[in-house]
Amino acid sequence: MKNRVLILGFGISGQAAARLARELGKTPIPVDRRPLSWDGETVSGWMEGTPLPEAPLAVISPGISIHSPMAQAARDAGAEVIGELEFAARALPRPFVAVTGTNGKTTTTEITAALFRANGIRAEAAGNIGNALSDAVLQIRRRDDVDLLVIETSSFQLESTAEAFAPSSAAFLNLASDHINRHGSLDGYREAKERIFRNLKGTAVIRSDLLRSVHVGNHPVLTFSATDETADFHLSGGMMFFRETPVIPLDSLQLKGLHNAENIMAALALLSAEAGESALFSAATAGTLRSFSPDAHRMELFAEADGIRFFDDSKATNPHSVNAFLQTFGGKRNVVLILGGLDKEMDFSSIREDAGKIKSAFLIGECREKIFRELSGEIPCTLCSSLDEAAERGFHAAERGDILALSPACASMDQFRDYKERGERFKAAVRALIGG
Repeated sequence: MKNRVLILGFGISGQAAARLARELGKTPIPVDRRPLSWDGETVSGWMEGTPLPEAPLAVISPGISIHSPMAQAARDAGAEVIGELEFAARALPRPFVAVTGTNGKTTTTEITAALFRANGIRAEAAGNIGNALSDAVLQIRRRDDVDLLVIETSSFQLESTAEAFAPSSAAFLNLASDHINRHGSLDGYREAKERIFRNLKGTAVIRSDLLRSVHVGNHPVLTFSATDETADFHLSGGMMFFRETPVIPLDSLQLKGLHNAENIMAALALLSAEAGESALFSAATAGTLRSFSPDAHRMELFAEADGIRFFDDSKATNPHSVNAFLQTFGGKRNVVLILGGLDKEMDFSSIREDAGKIKSAFLIGECREKIFRELSGEIPCTLCSSLDEAAERGFHAAERGDILALSPACASMDQFRDYKERGERFKAAVRALIGG
């Protein structure tokens, strides 16, 4: 019994935790509401009220709340309930840095890892970015080819961390309405996010305006901001600065927009914290920043036809991501926008701040009627039954000089497996319409 580990939720992170548990000589016991196959056997789906086997430890997947009936059943079975990040961190033989925020986590994580590698530190990205931390730990234990991990962390993951998740430095990028259905309020969401600093060993990297609301503890702090010139990393006259020293001109970067400038500054702050200030000004750092290009599904220009540009911004899963897109690419009422998806009880009113850039909006998914109520007074909105319908209607609404963009402000899981599948579906619909 002492070697048992309950695996609560058997998706990507749960399966990775089970693999790591085995590596550590423990016996993983999968628990999921769906029937599943494990070790050549079929495991019945768990039903609320069913007791779980006794075990000293349970690893909960990020998609399951620590306040859920399944988590309580594990506690009733005598288990300490921790998240996959915490479980993996207890077996991680290398230091790590961590990144969180409402927007920009993946971009910042990837830039940070690239900057470390360019400056001679063998770094890999892991966590919420898609490579579960447990699998990264397995790789390190078996191959010893990584000096440091850069871990992207979500609020769902952070809420179940404990003492072992102790980054050597950590970045909190930004905070906006998201996942209120999980955390109950914006304060609850913020409190989950700020756990990234709970066991911090070194430097806290944070956007300067968040210092008023986020508890960083008694740690050295590096601040960044695209609008506050008193921040350690800031912009002035088209140049990115570290304090009084220029780092790189903005027009030399492939990543455009103030939001991406802040992602880069956060990555540079993590580089400075781990590798020293001199690394900010190395030729390797400048070359990496100049060559780094955007991810697929994030402000991705994937087609042009008849003077219309088509953007896949499917990774914009909250309203402030849509604001970032509009502020980067929008002109005067030239954006035909596809909005909608899973309802996370978010406030969509911030999109009205950029209403002057939106020509029309086509609304899809579970919360399309909620978005219609919030925006239709200022933006022409049309309810659609599917993404394909919205793409076709948007295509015919767009004219030369316009943009048609999927920038949905919502998660995808009401209709799609994930934001990637949604983005690919949109691209396919557009390509069919333009004949390419």
